[in-house]
Formats: sequence, C-alpha cells, structure tokens
Amino acid sequence: MKKLICSLFLIPYIFPLWSKELSVAGIFTDQLILQRDQVNRIWGQGIANQKVIISFNGIQTVERIDKNGQWQTSLAAMPAGGPYQLVIESNNKTISLSDVLIGDVWLASGQSNMEWKLNWKVDNWQAEIKDSHYPNIRFVQLETAVKISPQNKIITKGWQVANPSTVGNFSAVAWFFAKRNHLDKGVPVGIIESNVGGSPAEAWTPTQALLALKGYRNDALEIINNLEARELRLQIHKKNKTKKRQLINSNDAINSLAVHKLEFDDSLWQQVTIPLTTPLTDIVWLRKTITLATAPIQAQLSFGELNQLAKVFVNGQLVENKGWDDKNKIITLPKNLLQQGKNTIAIRVLNSWNNKVNVGRAGKVWLSVNDKKINLQGQWRMSNTLEAKIPKVEPITHWPSVLYNAMIHPLTRFTIKGVIWYQGESNVSHAKEYKQLFTAMIQSWRKQWAIGDFPFIYVQLASWLPQKNDQLKVT
Repeated sequence: MKKLICSLFLIPYIFPLWSKELSVAGIFTDQLILQRDQVNRIWGQGIANQKVIISFNGIQTVERIDKNGQWQTSLAAMPAGGPYQLVIESNNKTISLSDVLIGDVWLASGQSNMEWKLNWKVDNWQAEIKDSHYPNIRFVQLETAVKISPQNKIITKGWQVANPSTVGNFSAVAWFFAKRNHLDKGVPVGIIESNVGGSPAEAWTPTQALLALKGYRNDALEIINNLEARELRLQIHKKNKTKKRQLINSNDAINSLAVHKLEFDDSLWQQVTIPLTTPLTDIVWLRKTITLATAPIQAQLSFGELNQLAKVFVNGQLVENKGWDDKNKIITLPKNLLQQGKNTIAIRVLNSWNNKVNVGRAGKVWLSVNDKKINLQGQWRMSNTLEAKIPKVEPITHWPSVLYNAMIHPLTRFTIKGVIWYQGESNVSHAKEYKQLFTAMIQSWRKQWAIGDFPFIYVQLASWLPQKNDQLKVT
C-alpha cells in the first residue's frame, strides 16, 4: 500500500515528461514556404533534455530540448528553391514535412478588405479561380482568436497550394499580390493570412505600445487591471455567439410553425410599410398575400434590398436564400409557381452584423407578371417576436491588443519578407489619432520580429463616409 501511495504522489511530477512528445509549431506543415536569403527559425516541443535532430536541404542541426520542453533551431540562409523535405527526430519519433519550398513569405493582415475571399464574388472571380494553378504559390490561414495576454500557440489548417479547388478561400487582395510577385520574380510566394473583419488597429497593437499613446493608454490599462473581468466577458461572448449562430441557422419557424405557407394565420401580426423607413431588429418575418386573376407561367420578384441574410418563399416554396455576401437581385420564380387567386410571399430576414434589418427600396418592390409590374410597396404583415431575440454579442475583436496577442505574437519567430495591410474603416471615428497608432503598430511589429525594418505595404483607405472639413496636420 505504501508503495502504491508513493507512486500516486509521483504521477504529477513525471506526467509532464510523458505529455510533451515531439511536436513542431502549427505554422510548419506539408507544403510550407520558408523565407529565402534569411535565417529561418524552426521550433516546437518535446521531452525535456532529449536531443532533437533537424535535417533540411542537406544540412543537419542538433539541439537539446530545454527543461520546459521547448526546442528551437536556426536554418542558415538559403536561396529560393525546392521542393525539400524537413525532418525532425527525437526519442524514436520522426516528423517529416514534405514539399517544402524556399521563396518570399508575406503576412496579410487587417480587417475585412484583406479578409475578403475570391469566392465572395469579387469582380471577375470565376475567371481568376480558373487561372489559379500555380503550385509555387501557397497560403496558410490562422484561426481567428482573441486573447487577453500574448500567446505562443499557432492554430492553422495547414499550408494550401494554389489551384482552382483552393484559391476561392484565399484573400482576394493577397492572391493578386502573390500572383503578381510570383510572375514578376519567378520565386515561390507564401502568404500567411491573419486578418479579422471589422477590427481596429489598436486590437493588432501590443499593449506596451498602446501604453505610450495618450489616446489609448487608459483603454490598455483597463484591460491590464481587470484581467479576470475580461476573461468572464470572453466566456459570455462565446455563449452568446453560439446562441446567435443557432438562432440564425434555425429552421424551427419553418418546420414547426409553417410560417412560410399560404395557410398560416398572420392576422395578429402588426403592419409595417415596405420599404422600411426605420430598421427593424432581430429575426424579422414579413408576409403579403396578393390575388391574381390568372395563373402566369413565368414571373419575377424584386425588393431592391434585403439586408442581409434572407430566405424568400412564394406559396411555401423557397425561391431565394440570400447570403451576406450576395448582392440583391431580381428573383426569377419557378414556372407555374404562382396560381390563380391567392398567393403569399413570406420573407425571413435578419442582419447578423449589427442587427439592423432593412427591407426594400423605393420603386424596387414589385412582382412582374406577364411583363406587367405589380407594385408590392405598402402594407405588409410583420413579426419580429416569432423567434427568440438575437443576443447581444460584444465586439471583442475591438478590444486593445487582443488580436495581436492571439494572431500576431505567435508568428514573430517565423521569418517573413514583409507585411501587406488593408484596414481603416473601424478607426474612422478616431482619424486624428490614427497616424500615431498606426506608426506605433508598425514599429512594434518590426521590433518583435527582430529581423530589421521589413517592408510594410498598406492601402490608403478609399472614401467611405461623407467628406468632412477636418484638416489633419501632417508633420
């Protein structure tokens, strides 16, 4: 019995040695691209005090795993080339990464302008995807995350080789940048995507850099002094976001209540005028019944605006399932869907971004039957209480430093050529502070990477809000 008790007490002390078997940081996967002409660091975890052997392009290095189970090695600068194999060995375990290239690696960061994917229907996107078979262009995307303190873990789904089956999910801006670079320079190009829609620059800036800025010092201190409260808010955010997603994707009102069917009783619903003059909130259902003298073979339906997620039903049949990235369009109805007598149009619409639902534009709300437009503007039945209210989801990606902590700091050991950046809308209300903030962010990134003043290429924000007479003094 004494021997058993002694063994149980030893378990917590020896378990860490078992738990950290050989691994490599999440940025290192098959089809990886490393930076040419610069030293590249490779790192990971393993069993403390064990040797780790790293082999690449005919060069072998040997390192000792430290007492915390961490290891790192540096590969000498090499010219563009490949494919090579990266092999990591320790304690009878081997990690082998194949099809590794050496070229130029760029970090693509910012907000939705950088995040926007090719298949989110940018101009000429289908032709661009068709012309995308470039095996020496690769992308890797970081998982979106928010952290109160700087992290080291990198979470990705691995490097992807450019081809028609993959590039649709690449950042459009980064894709065109990578393609032009590759064609002009003739070297492999890797893109690390680390971007979040709607994010402000302060979220991408280290806390220490914000503390030195008058306009952001108090916000940074508030997080530093209230870490536990912020962590609790993160948990609430996660819960509300999950509930919101479930509500958005729910079909309960369709399957259980049959709100979209002709026979549904909407007589107790309130009446609203379409086009809406004031936005509605939550999940909005709209219904309108019209009477036709004859049954047309073909018809079209228009609203002008359905902002932003919408399902449109006619006589119980789904005729349009609009995503947030879809443009408002004229809906061509299936043949013979409309009937003589009563016909019902039902719409389920919500705004997942800011919960402000807009429906209709003047002169654009109509049903076209036999080339004759029937005006559908005016009174519609409406309910936004049929389904549960959408919970408020706090914009945690606006908090100071949280995106830097989770999505930039873990990358700062990985050698890059430079950064491409597209962001600005979320800072328009603080335009006068942006110069100092953006400068501090760039300088802090260069300091953390410690590879010199690498290029930081950014796009000047296009005109967005109405022009103001504010003059910014540039020194």
